[in-house]
Amino acid sequence: MALKTRFLEPYTKNKEGNFVSNLPFLVNNKKQSGVYLIKSDRTGNIVYVGYSETQLYKTVFRHFQKWIDIQKIVKTRITYNKTGYKIRVVFTSPGRAAILEKYLVLKLKPRDNEIKYENYLTPAQEDSAKEIIENADTISKWEDPF
Repeated sequence: MALKTRFLEPYTKNKEGNFVSNLPFLVNNKKQSGVYLIKSDRTGNIVYVGYSETQLYKTVFRHFQKWIDIQKIVKTRITYNKTGYKIRVVFTSPGRAAILEKYLVLKLKPRDNEIKYENYLTPAQEDSAKEIIENADTISKWEDPF
């Protein structure tokens, strides 16, 4: 599926002027696990890398919604405007998603991620993450930002 191989705008406007999801492959796989990258249109840089083990759809779109954490477990919630950003998704198993997210945070050093994974990956996990990138049908070799 060609849609999976590039960055896409998370929303478009419908005839009524309302924002609607522009990631049909993600809508159709709401409970899939994987990794997502958020890129700024203005700078062209990856600003955030995240993953979800069970509900990738909700996790991705939460970044584009205004909401209040009533439990106050996490001090800072990063949200983005519905325009000005693009998303790229890599579907993978839950365990591999966690490893790939750590690898990409270390490699890309996104502005909005905490660099909490310093020296966290074992050599075997790093090799596994590289293998995921090389074999993912969601990333084409000619467009690989890594």
